[in-house]
Amino acid sequence: MASLPLTAPTRSSVKSTALERLVGGIAATPFIVIYFVAPLYCLFVMLLILVRPFTPASYLFLIPIIVSVRAPTRWLSIGFTL
Repeated sequence: MASLPLTAPTRSSVKSTALERLVGGIAATPFIVIYFVAPLYCLFVMLLILVRPFTPASYLFLIPIIVSVRAPTRWLSIGFTL
């Protein structure tokens, strides 16, 4: 069976207002931070520890990573249970 070419959007809502696009962008922001900024932050911290291992700033930047690794699982799921 041959497939037909796509000539129109397949979503049920093809027109959106500027407010809907703004709300969608705001809703997507946490995911952008998680997938793009967090790995870069981790890389930056590891390089900072290697380059300047004994400065207070390097360990200050390391605190969020240590907290996230050591946090109990129930802390991580609290947003979904409220």
